[in-house]
Amino acid sequence: YVSNDHIRAVNEGFENGTIQPCIDALNAVQRTPLKLNETVVDAVRWCWLNDKTLGKFPVRASIKTPPKIENFDELTQEEKKGIRLRNKDIIIKNRQIDGQISVMSQDLKVAEELLDYDHFYLPHNMDHRGRIYPVPHFSHHRDEHIKAMFQFKNEKVVDEKAFYWIAIQVANTGDFEGMSKKPMINRINWVKDNATQIIEVALDFKASFDFWSKADKPFSFLAACLAYTKYLTEGVGSTSGLPISLDGSNSGIQHYSGASLQEKDGALVNLVPNSEPQDIYQEVANLVLKSLKEKSKDEELAKKWLGFGVSRKLVKRNVMTFGYSAEVYGFKLQILEDTMKSLTDNVLEGRLKKHPFGSDNGYEASSYLAKENWKAVNEVITGASEGMKFFKSIAKLLAHENKHAQWVTPVGFPVIQAYTKFTTKKLKVYLYDRVLHKNVRSQITLVGEPIKMVEKAKSVSAISPNVIHSMDASHLLITVLNALQVKIKDFFLIHDSFATTPHDTQKLYDIIRTSFIEIYSDFCLYQMMLDHNKDQFSDLSKIDLPHIPSKGNLELNDIKNSRYCFC
Repeated sequence: YVSNDHIRAVNEGFENGTIQPCIDALNAVQRTPLKLNETVVDAVRWCWLNDKTLGKFPVRASIKTPPKIENFDELTQEEKKGIRLRNKDIIIKNRQIDGQISVMSQDLKVAEELLDYDHFYLPHNMDHRGRIYPVPHFSHHRDEHIKAMFQFKNEKVVDEKAFYWIAIQVANTGDFEGMSKKPMINRINWVKDNATQIIEVALDFKASFDFWSKADKPFSFLAACLAYTKYLTEGVGSTSGLPISLDGSNSGIQHYSGASLQEKDGALVNLVPNSEPQDIYQEVANLVLKSLKEKSKDEELAKKWLGFGVSRKLVKRNVMTFGYSAEVYGFKLQILEDTMKSLTDNVLEGRLKKHPFGSDNGYEASSYLAKENWKAVNEVITGASEGMKFFKSIAKLLAHENKHAQWVTPVGFPVIQAYTKFTTKKLKVYLYDRVLHKNVRSQITLVGEPIKMVEKAKSVSAISPNVIHSMDASHLLITVLNALQVKIKDFFLIHDSFATTPHDTQKLYDIIRTSFIEIYSDFCLYQMMLDHNKDQFSDLSKIDLPHIPSKGNLELNDIKNSRYCFC
């Protein structure tokens, strides 16, 4: 919900020119001419039509409902419940598969049409925090198999430095042996050692499927292998429009570290120069494993999680969202969605005989690990909590006066987070279920007009992610503006992931860092939030405003020399 006050603030920004830098950056992004990589499109189509299983690639084979059990009435209540739950899961999964079939059919149709064009553009817009998003559904903000189809129309010459970045892209997207977390020289050496297989992927993706399908980002890896092989084949004068991704280590914690100058947290997310990349996710995973080992003698779930394996990948989403105020309950839901759901699907589809965490499909185990992850995250990350507490305090004080938090980002975008209560009406209706062939009673909530009342709980829980998202949006937009100054005109951006052509990647690599420094030099995010909101209070003398979080000793200028904060 975007409030009228927010619309007025944006319009005022147009009138007085303060929002113009945002518009200039947005226009530069949507002016980028793109085209599709025909080989990657062919690979996606081939995998889909041949029911290939790889990564998170969608499937189209529905699951057969088991035959009716003749002696069902003789089973125990627990056994009956298990069968009903399994059948319900199959129905839900098959509906998802039907949806995937429809979406993939449409995606391949759109891709086929776009291949007929020399180039096309993706119009973008901004959300209420200044983050930019493509307007079309078919875009690089989608799943990996769709994102990998895109490349730049404006291919540029590949020199030695550009070829270096193509090789880095090969290593990062493949991520074999955890290569994307290794020093740059290790990644280059891996590419050299595996050059024969990389070339084989480019020459025949069907014959080499068993290799490239095991990559962390299979279709992006295929695209990188194609660009790598093209240069080796054509040599001097070869061109490439492959987007080279430069991704933030952990955007949320990076921005908290920049705002509070927290050196310890900053080092964990590579804002401090280091000869090897630091891995905040592995740090948390190591602590969780240590705790589980200590508890495994007495607690069965600890033993089960140790047997299953707790990796950086398993804790990654929890750690990523911690900086956006996610708590234990949110952690649990993420584990259920990211880990347990796929295990349940594997059981339904016959790839696993039984769920490794029991008949409740891992609900209890997810709750258990969420608590372990929460404890470890709070032990590893110490500086962000104070910042989150500060933002929540402001939002809570404003909500008590029925007011919304507001601020203006460093690039001039006005933000008003308007979480307002709405009138609702609950209807209980019967809907015909085409799978069960009977009417099923459902409750539908109709949302009506907004009420002039702040939804306090939502305002408090959302303030931290909204502030940090507005800051990573500012970083992106300022990076684009600075890139335009050095004649970079091709952009492929997803919030904290920056990409341009291989030819311009080294320049963008430097600009990302200097833009981050530019934001936090002589700027206090917390003071800005106080300045934009304190005048809203009816009587400041009766308000106990929060103190600005303490600052650390992070040297912002050293970020220029950090190789791994965005890579």
